[in-house]
Formats: sequence, structure tokens, C-alpha cells
Amino acid sequence: MTTSALSDVLALIAEQTGPHLTAYLPSSAAEGESLAFRLSKRFQDGPNDWSGWYNLETAGLALARHPRAIREPNGMVERDGVGVFLADGFTRVVPLPGGAPDRVVGGSCFFVKPVLAATQSDGEFHLLTLSRRQAQLFRGSADRLTPVTAAHMPTGIDDPSLAQEHGKSHTLHTVGSPHGRKVEAVFHGHSSGPSDEKHDLEQYLRRVEQAVTAALRHDTAPLLLAGVGEQQALYRRLNRHPHLLDEGVGGSPDHRSAAELHREAWPLVCAARPRPADAAIRQYEQLRGTGRTADTIEEVVLAATVGEIGTLLVSTNRNVWGRFDPARRAVTVHPAREPGDDELTNLAAVNTLRHGGVVYTVAAEELGDHDALGLRWLPVDKHGKGGPS
Repeated sequence: MTTSALSDVLALIAEQTGPHLTAYLPSSAAEGESLAFRLSKRFQDGPNDWSGWYNLETAGLALARHPRAIREPNGMVERDGVGVFLADGFTRVVPLPGGAPDRVVGGSCFFVKPVLAATQSDGEFHLLTLSRRQAQLFRGSADRLTPVTAAHMPTGIDDPSLAQEHGKSHTLHTVGSPHGRKVEAVFHGHSSGPSDEKHDLEQYLRRVEQAVTAALRHDTAPLLLAGVGEQQALYRRLNRHPHLLDEGVGGSPDHRSAAELHREAWPLVCAARPRPADAAIRQYEQLRGTGRTADTIEEVVLAATVGEIGTLLVSTNRNVWGRFDPARRAVTVHPAREPGDDELTNLAAVNTLRHGGVVYTVAAEELGDHDALGLRWLPVDKHGKGGPS
């Protein structure tokens, strides 16, 4: 989790007075619309999960109290989604690089599960496409690839600088477009045979490797290769970057879109770097039935409220609506959302974090029939020491 993401989460789980209003907005469809305008418009459009906490008039007042604070964060709002969080005297706008669900939620605390998912699904990696025509470095996340400029990266195996560096002779001629509007320079190297071609490829990939390793010198994200087997094998022999993965995306990357490359790369990233949530799920299975686990929503909410949950697993796409009465320590679950309801798995997540626990967001299928899975802190021993699950 980055420092800025941690700062956002810590601010959102801090206790605020009064009702909390959370608005998630996807990337802007209409160019030039301000965040404040989009937020006002979203409040007036349904459906919203804020019935019983706010009405339209009080939502408008909440927005009016914070007009200066609601600004596009670093231009992210146009490209991605944002979360806007309003409480009495509190405003925060959080960029969500992976996009945002389109919803407004009211409650006794902020609806933070999408923010947690965004910080945990970051999964940054790098992808290097290799071909004779071009080598391109990308930065990847859970949902996209973005080109990265690497200094001194050769433009391809026919890059003139490679010929000059190794004393090769090249001829140049110009090619005009069919309409006579454009002139391109075309270089032709002189090779004497197959051994020369292999040497040229090795020198080209050596220069690519030098550019990539320099660009990623202080980066610990995994690096994947995309290219035909021969070029991947040769690059691996030359590679000095310590975070190169053993598996890569096969086939020529030429004429393949970034989206296509991402679809093949992302499963390899996930397989190579197991999630912390996987270990928590295994631990739950080992401890089930020992008293160290909680797997009903009532038990999870109560345990989280008093700081008994060390690790909690919840899903961003499985919501449980109901009420928690702290005075009576009573949890009431409703089959459908009713006015004034909280989303109970989110409430458990907030309280777990407030007491120093860890929350992982996972797919609903990984929870089985349960709405949430909790691992209790280790029991306190006779010396007063305890610890995380």
C-alpha cells in the first residue's frame, strides 16, 4: 500500500460525528464537467443507498458545506474514478485508478470497501514486449497497461545507433507516401549470413536489457516478457534485473493491443505473486472450529466492534444490510436494505481497521456461503501479551 493510499484509509476510518455520505463516481463521460457538478447531479439521480441517512435537501447542504474542498485530485477524475467522502466538517476525495462503482451510500461510517479493493488490487508489474521491429516497456496494474519511456531504448533491430556502435555499414534511402506528403528514412544493414543475424539480435536485445534494467533499477515490481520463444530465451540469458518472472507471454507482440497483452499477462502475475489473502484463507481453514474464527455476520460485527478480529475477509460485491445497536450489542440483518441501514460487512471492516486489524477484499466465491470470514487475535497470555492471528 502506498503512503498516500494508507493516508486515505486512515482518514476514512477515523470516527466522525453524524451521518457519513460516500459517493463513488466513474470516469467523467462529459468533458469539462467539474467534480462538484457531477456530484450534485449524482445526488439527484437514483438509485442511492442513502435512504434514512440523508434526504435530498440535507445532501445538498452537506455538499454546500464543502464546495472548496471538492476538487479533481491531480486530474485523475477524468481518466479514472473517484470516491467522495462527506461528514460533518470532513471532506476527502480519493482517486481510484482501477475505476469506481457508480453509487452513493449513506451510513454511520464511510463505505470504504471499494477503496480497500483499489489499494490491494494494485498488483503493479512491468511488461516488456520484444520483437525485431520494436521493444516497448509497459507499467501494468490489475486492469491496464501504460507505456513507459525508457532512456536509450533502441527503436528496433535496425536502429542506426546499433550499426554505428558496432561498425556496421548502412545505406539510406527515402520513401514517399502515395500522396507525396510524407518522406520516411529507411535503413538497410548489410549482414553476411545467419550468424550475423543472430549477432545483430543479441546486440539489439543487449541494448534493450540495459535500457530496461536502468529504468527499473529501484523498482521491485515483477517484470514479464512478451515475445517469441527465441527472443525471450536470449533476453533471459542477458538479463540482470532481479525481478524477471520465469514465465512470459508467448507469440509476437506486433499488432497486438495493450488490452490483449494485459489479458494474458495478468494471470501470470497473480500466479507468481500469491496474495496475502490466500494465506489468511488457508489459516481460516486450519483454525475453523477452534474458537479462533468468526464466520457469521452477527459474530463478525460484534467481534470487530470490540477489537477481537485480527484479520477479516470481505467481498466488495457481496453486501449485507442491517443495523447494529452498540448499547444492546445486537445485530439485525435485513433481507433487503431498509432506511437507515448500514452495510454490515463494511462496518465490520472499518471497526477491524480501527483496532489495528487487517482487512482483505476477495471475490464473493472465495467466502463460500459466508458473508465475511474473521480470524481472531491470539489470546492474551498470562504476561499480558497477545498478537495478530
